[in-house]
Amino acid sequence: MDQRVSLITLGVDDLNRARSFYEDGLGWRPVSATDDVCFYQLPGLALGSVRARRAC
Repeated sequence: MDQRVSLITLGVDDLNRARSFYEDGLGWRPVSATDDVCFYQLPGLALGSVRARRAC
């Protein structure tokens, strides 16, 4: 069996800014989104952006 990467998840400080980059800049449309996470389906790969939590 071939090894493949099928999901990449990135923690981001500003999810709204990241979404603006993906959607307005690259033209991607989310397949699922909440206030804390957003997923995009790309050919052969899913990308998730998650609002990063900072430790106190």
